Amino acid sequence: TVDFDPGASSYYISGAGASDVFVHKMGQTAVEITENEKSNLINLFPNPTTGKVFIKGLKNLPVISIEIYNSLGEKVVQQVKSNEIDLSNFPKGFYFVTINIESRIITKKIIVQ
Repeated sequence: TVDFDPGASSYYISGAGASDVFVHKMGQTAVEITENEKSNLINLFPNPTTGKVFIKGLKNLPVISIEIYNSLGEKVVQQVKSNEIDLSNFPKGFYFVTINIESRIITKKIIVQ
C-alpha cells in the first residue's frame, strides 16, 4: 500500500500479483519561475572579457542595483540597473557580479583578462 497524496484526500493502491500499476495525478498548480531558473536566465557576456560586459536577462526583472566585487570580497563598483558594465580599467582576475532583485540576490562570476 502506497500513499500518493498525503493531502486532505488520500488514495491507496495495492498490488494483487504480477500486474504493473501506473498512477498519474493531474492537478492545478501555479506555474512560476524558480529562483534557480531566474539565475540561469541572466547571462554575462563576453566572459572572459577585456572590456565591456553585457548583462542579458534583466529586461523584466525589478533590479535594485548591480554590484561588482573583486576576489578579496571588496566592492569595486555599484550601479543602478544597466545592462552594460565597463571593466576595461580593471586588473586581470575573477570578479563577482551581484544583482539585487527586490529581496533576492543573484551572483555571477566574470573573468577579466
